[in-house]
Amino acid sequence: QRYNMETGEFRPIILDEIEGKADPLMLDSLEEKILDPTLDEFTKASMALQLSSVPSELPCRSEETQQITRFVEGSIKKGRSDKGLYISGMPGTGKTATVLQVVRGAMNKSELPPFQFVYL
Repeated sequence: QRYNMETGEFRPIILDEIEGKADPLMLDSLEEKILDPTLDEFTKASMALQLSSVPSELPCRSEETQQITRFVEGSIKKGRSDKGLYISGMPGTGKTATVLQVVRGAMNKSELPPFQFVYL
């Protein structure tokens, strides 16, 4: 769910997405936001360090990224997944960022059928 500051209510992200308002993956480029000249350095640093921020590239994660990509794209092509993907690791090692990077890439691939991603 997403909190709407204007109305003071929580709405499921899917409702905003249907209305074309949601950015569930925070796909607005972090790099573009950080280059905004109206923001002070503290705000830019704070934005870059948010757990929800996903860098455009994750160093030293190519093998993991390939494995997750094969699973995600395979599931999208089949239209379902009859298996689960378990990802584990120490906090801060890039698990969420890697998955979000893979989904972001899949959303931009025209050869994949349309799909809906829900991030809880």
